[in-house]
Amino acid sequence: MFHRTNLAIRKIGLGSVTAATLFVLMGLAPSASAAPIVYSFSDASAVFDGLTETITGGFTFDIATGYESNLSITLTGQSALSGTYTASLAGYSGNTNEISAAGSGGALTIYFSSPLSSATDNLLLVGTGSSAFGPISTRASSQTGSVNAVPEPATVVLLSVGLLGVGLLRRMSVTRHS
Repeated sequence: MFHRTNLAIRKIGLGSVTAATLFVLMGLAPSASAAPIVYSFSDASAVFDGLTETITGGFTFDIATGYESNLSITLTGQSALSGTYTASLAGYSGNTNEISAAGSGGALTIYFSSPLSSATDNLLLVGTGSSAFGPISTRASSQTGSVNAVPEPATVVLLSVGLLGVGLLRRMSVTRHS
C-alpha cells in the first residue's frame, strides 16, 4: 500500500513539474505581434492584358512599425511585367494591407483583403506603376492566391523542446512501471 501511495505522489509531482515548465516556456515565447513576421506567396497569380503571371517570393512585415523589409517578389509569365521586384525597406504608416517593390517593369504593388497579421491573407489587388509609391497605372484583371505567415524559428524550437520533454517524461514513466 505504501508503494502505491508513493508512486501516486511521484506522478502528481511529475505533473506539477511538467505544468510549471510549460508555463515558463510559454512566458518565454515571443508574441506574434512583437516580432516581424515572414510571409510567402501561395498559389498566387495575376492576369495582365490577358497574360497570367505567377507570383512567388515573400517579404517580412513588422506589425509594430508598419514596415516591410526583405521584399523579393517574382512574376513569372509572358507579360512585359515578368521579373523580380525587390525592396530592402519600405512601409506605409498605418497602411498594413499593402506592399510595394521596384523592378525592371516599374513598381509592383499588392493589396491584401485585410491588414497583415499572423493569418493567411488573400490578394485583393495587384498592379504596377511608375514608382514604388506612385499611383497604379496597370491593374491586374484578376488575382488569386494568398500570402501565408511562415512560423518563426523560435516558436518551432520551443515547440520541439516541449515535445521532446513530454517524450522523455513518458519514457521515464514507462521505465519506472516496468
